[in-house]
Amino acid sequence: MTTIPAVPSPHRPRSLFTLVVTVVGLAGIAAVFLPFTWDTSPIDVVFRGKLQGAWPIAVPLFLPIFAAAVSVRWSTSGTLARWERLVAQGAAIAGGVAIGYYYANLLLAPDIDLSGGSPSDWFVFVTPLAITAAAFVLQRLARRRLVPVPAQLLIALQAVYAADAVICLSAARAAGYQAGAWCVMVTCAVYVVQVLGVLLGARPAPAAAANAGS
Repeated sequence: MTTIPAVPSPHRPRSLFTLVVTVVGLAGIAAVFLPFTWDTSPIDVVFRGKLQGAWPIAVPLFLPIFAAAVSVRWSTSGTLARWERLVAQGAAIAGGVAIGYYYANLLLAPDIDLSGGSPSDWFVFVTPLAITAAAFVLQRLARRRLVPVPAQLLIALQAVYAADAVICLSAARAAGYQAGAWCVMVTCAVYVVQVLGVLLGARPAPAAAANAGS
């Protein structure tokens, strides 16, 4: 009887792919402490009150801390404890709520007239919503393709982060980007690669595979 060796895939916890994206994704943690624009970092906004009113879009920039923790824990143990899953889920939800709060303030502001917005304004407004919708679809696809729960949590954290990054980078464009902003861009690029790698490396669920072969 011949044993066929398992083929490494990007969604397996100890693969080189997971290790590389985890290390490069640490740029997102550095971005929390580095100046993003106006010599102000996300930690300055959230904990020191700088750029008053910007905290809702600064909070999700802390999500790489949780994403890195999930990646490291997954890589070392192959799974997550229940409380760890709950913390990661809570972080993703908190980031989404913060973005929702930002949108609510934007829509309720008396001096905001979306009907007269430029194409770039509409891009900034719509893109984060599109990313959120895409994340929901990706989560459904991940479950069907037997993607492990830690990887599904990573997709959720990364999607919320990417949606917020679009808002933050657009808001800072006129003032100019500093080191933190560039780290956010690198992190987003790595997250896109990781999500694609996870989904492409996963196997379809047995029922889906049977349907495909029939």
